[in-house]
Amino acid sequence: DLKEAKHSINMEYYIFRYDDLGKRIIDILIKKAKNGVEVNVIIDEAGGADRKMIKLMRDNNINVEIFFPSPFAFFKIANLRANYRDHRKLCLIDSKLGYIGGFNIGLEYLSKGKLGHWRDTGVRVFGEAVLELEKEFFFSWGIAKKKPVVYQPKEYAFEHEAFQEIIKTRGKYSGYSQVVSSGPNYQFKTMRDTFLKIILEAKKYIYIQTPYFVPDDTILEALKIAALSGVKIKIMIPDKPDHFFIYWVNQYFVGELLDLGVTVYRYHKGFLHSKMVLADDEVVSIGTANFDNRSFYQNFEININIYEKDIAEKFREIFYDDMKTSSKLLRSEYSKRGFYIKSKESICRLLAPIL
Repeated sequence: DLKEAKHSINMEYYIFRYDDLGKRIIDILIKKAKNGVEVNVIIDEAGGADRKMIKLMRDNNINVEIFFPSPFAFFKIANLRANYRDHRKLCLIDSKLGYIGGFNIGLEYLSKGKLGHWRDTGVRVFGEAVLELEKEFFFSWGIAKKKPVVYQPKEYAFEHEAFQEIIKTRGKYSGYSQVVSSGPNYQFKTMRDTFLKIILEAKKYIYIQTPYFVPDDTILEALKIAALSGVKIKIMIPDKPDHFFIYWVNQYFVGELLDLGVTVYRYHKGFLHSKMVLADDEVVSIGTANFDNRSFYQNFEININIYEKDIAEKFREIFYDDMKTSSKLLRSEYSKRGFYIKSKESICRLLAPIL
């Protein structure tokens, strides 16, 4: 899709590695910029923005902005806004189609990193929702440039193509969608409240995939109420963590739900980075938000909610397929944890609000 771009490419990533994958993408961006395509790239400072890579892009007419950079090149923690990160992953092409999900730019996302197999989820969006994603991109662009960008509303120019796609697939993988963005600039915790609404309105089941299960008290109580109301809840977390603290705090919180009939799976095939909330074959939320305090309260995040039975069923099938390479966390097994493990979980629980 990048190679087919004719007018614009807008990319926003928490991590953009200068590795073999990053270099291949940059080569495409440079060729497109030389052919008159406007290329805008946002990279978060905390994700590791390689200075050589940035210079290469800027020298080749690619517009690059670093999100909340530190004034000290080698001391990023000195950044007073270090807690507020641009955790979004977006790639938008020609105001026509876009990509959103958990994938950053880097070889580890192709299962070529130290964690081995990488299980992630993304969505290719083709339709009017692309304009909403684009509007959110330019909001971030204004923050990065320290100059608000006025985004002019526009008509979606590819409506006919989108309808043809719907007709071709007989209604599959289409339907109503809703872009949900969040960040410290919002008065309300929109991402947290979106998940809360999905949980509270579920009647049959809730499936959650997340690398970080660190819910706040409100979300945790909502899950407990749903479970006690007969809603079948399945939660899938990694068995192989990317951060030591996260593993133990994950264990602590899922343990609170086991007695209520919630089923917890630990994914064994590799690292689970997928961020998905699915309910009742009616709605699935996919994007960048983890199920944790940082995504709820601090990071700039973006998800797309899709209200379409066919898509919900597809993601349910994917979840079941992941269960084949996961193990169920049994209450009998969990209760046998020793004092040392319980102590680590309790200590990590205290750190949960800042993880």
